Amino acid sequence: PGSLSGDATKMIRGNLRVYDKALAALGARTEAGIVHRMIGENHVLLAVEEALHQVASGDVRQGLPALRAAKRGRGGAAWLAAFLLWRIAPGLAPPMMRWRQQRNSRGSGDTVVPALGGARPAIA
Repeated sequence: PGSLSGDATKMIRGNLRVYDKALAALGARTEAGIVHRMIGENHVLLAVEEALHQVASGDVRQGLPALRAAKRGRGGAAWLAAFLLWRIAPGLAPPMMRWRQQRNSRGSGDTVVPALGGARPAIA
C-alpha cells in the first residue's frame, strides 16, 4: 500500500514527468516523436484510470461518459458488454469497478505469478 507500483494513476503521472524531462533533453532530435507518442498514450491511460476511480467511487453521471470516451476504440468484448449493461443499469457500475480494482490489485491471489520452479518449458 502506498507504493508507486501499486497505484496506476501515480505511476502514469510519474511516467509523464519522465517523458517531459526526456523531451526537454531530446530537443528536436527524431527520437522526440517517440516520446510525444508515449506522452499521448499515457494521457489516455491516465484518463481511463481517473474515470475508473470516479465510477468506483459512485460518480456514474460524470465517470461513465468519461470512461466511455477514454476507452473508445480500446478494450474488448467484456468492456462492450459492460457498457451495454451500464446503459440499462448504471448503478451496477460502481460495484463492478470496485470488484475489478480489488481483483487486479497487488497481492490478489488471481494475479500471482507462479514460482519459476513450477513453470513448464515452452518447448518439450
